[in-house]
Amino acid sequence: AMGGTATVVGDPTYFGQLAQLPGARVEATTVAGFYGVTPLLGDAATEAALRQTIGTGVGVLHLATHGSFDADDPLNSEIVLAGQGEVVRLTAARLFEAPLRAGLVVLSACETGVGRAVAGDDFLGLTRSFYLGGARTVLNSLWPVEDKGTQAFMTRFHDLARNGNYGAAWLSARDEVKRQGYSPSVYGAFTLGGAARR
Repeated sequence: AMGGTATVVGDPTYFGQLAQLPGARVEATTVAGFYGVTPLLGDAATEAALRQTIGTGVGVLHLATHGSFDADDPLNSEIVLAGQGEVVRLTAARLFEAPLRAGLVVLSACETGVGRAVAGDDFLGLTRSFYLGGARTVLNSLWPVEDKGTQAFMTRFHDLARNGNYGAAWLSARDEVKRQGYSPSVYGAFTLGGAARR
């Protein structure tokens, strides 16, 4: 069974290879606070630290970093972490081989959810890799969303998701972001798949 703990990554150091994400850092710090854990930020956001923190599994894994989807080779889709002097690209293929075990995975990154549907709702790429690695629920955005709207959504979502009712948390976060005046491109971007409860 998954524990109640969380692992949170925000704004890894990109060494000038990609734009830093100050909004992701604020978001990760806020989210980590809900779960009483220390977020992996900047230079600390490495694959080794991520795997060590997750150990045999965590209840929640929140990744606020750059990601990309490769339509020609979905297993080459990736999330970006910090390495030694350069970025490390954690691909879907690598996640198949060495899963990050978490009950709920939140991909709060640019382009992470973009996938071509095959055989119904079976999405290739990152989300599928997390499901095959043991995740029961995955939250991701269908297209890039600006910082402030993402922060507003994620803050409300995690505040309520701690009780294990992810479906209700997702609905409330969507409605809250809509209430704050954001456009459908923001509040309609986030999709929750898998089990609606912990």
